This record gives sequence, structure tokens and C-alpha cells, in this order.
Amino acid sequence: GDPDRAGREPALRAVCRRVLEAHAALCRAAPEPLVDGRDVMREARIPAGPRVGEILHEIAELRAEGTLRDRDAALRWIRDRLGDRRQHRGHQRAPGGREPA
Repeated sequence: GDPDRAGREPALRAVCRRVLEAHAALCRAAPEPLVDGRDVMREARIPAGPRVGEILHEIAELRAEGTLRDRDAALRWIRDRLGDRRQHRGHQRAPGGREPA
């Protein structure tokens, strides 16, 4: 084979090992999400779509900043910021949080 390749291989293996170790450390450090897409759709009363991912991203950023610390706070944030918006567009929740019949 290529004589230069044999000389580069240990360095390449070392770089790959460091990348994999860094990735594993990030995966261990990343906390479980406070809420998932189903929670967002239910609380904000929106359909599946890109907006759900945007909201999840925003919640993750707020958590990283320390604004949202637990699941209850995230659910409250969704309802306060997004659930009310639908009511202002003429959608009213029936008692118990259901859509009116």
C-alpha cells in the first residue's frame, strides 16, 4: 500500500477517537427534553409541523438560560405564550380544556 498512509493512520485514529469521545461526552451532558412534540401540540393546540420544532428549540434555549427549570414550567410557558394566542383568534376552550362542540 501507500507508505504515507501507514504514517498518517495513527494520527487519524487519534483524531477519530477524540471526536467520538467528545460526542459521547456531549450526549451524556445533554439533559432529557422537558417536553416533547406531543406536549407542544396539546398545550399550544397546534397541528404537527415545523412550528412544533421551533417551539421545542425555543424551550431548550430557555432551559439553557435558566428561565425554564422543569416540565411544569415548560408546559405553563407553552400555555401562557401560545395557548392564549389561539383564544385571541376566536378559539375558546370549553370547560376541561376541550374544544367546544
